[in-house]
Amino acid sequence: MRKMIIEFEPNENFKNMIKPYLPFEKVESIELLELLRWDASKGIKLVLAEIIMNHSYSIDDFVLPPGSEILSVLHQKMNKYTCLIKGKLTQGLIEVVKHMANEPEMNLVLDTPNRNTEKSFVMSVIGDQQSLQWFIEGIKKIGIIKQTSFVKPIYQGNNLLSCLTDKQRNIILKANEMGYYDYPRKINSERLANKIGLGRATVVEHLRKAEKRIMKQILTGY
Repeated sequence: MRKMIIEFEPNENFKNMIKPYLPFEKVESIELLELLRWDASKGIKLVLAEIIMNHSYSIDDFVLPPGSEILSVLHQKMNKYTCLIKGKLTQGLIEVVKHMANEPEMNLVLDTPNRNTEKSFVMSVIGDQQSLQWFIEGIKKIGIIKQTSFVKPIYQGNNLLSCLTDKQRNIILKANEMGYYDYPRKINSERLANKIGLGRATVVEHLRKAEKRIMKQILTGY
């Protein structure tokens, strides 16, 4: 697992595709400051973001995509707003790139720094080498790459599960809740699969991949 920070200049086609996420006629920039909480079982993300509106607009003019909402404006200075946002706004751009790369199975997690303007996008994603390469190829189809760098991802406390995909996180949390990791186990893989509503082989595969990712993060640097 590696963290990639990529800066690119978006083309006009990409700007048109992301208008539901970033209407640049109203928004000067939006920056993800921190991912505060990720409820995998409900698919809800809670993020802290800084939104700078163009001078003729206020935060009331910024309409989020369906499923996302501004819970609170924590601070305002002129046209700069620090907001608490619930939903999948920050993941929307990754989904667009997945579509352009024609690789829906790439496993990526959004991270900071992450700042988007009409002329320049800075995105940070965490994933395995193949997924990151697919992501780069997708970016090439929507803009001109200006700079790319790689660093080791660092997870602490409850952010450790951020290295997992939504599906992996959902299943491993359910497994833990139902006693799959207790000793002795309160439920086996077959019963767990029945409870989740998936095939046993699928559940075991997701669990093994999730466990491997978590261990890699715990042992990074050793």
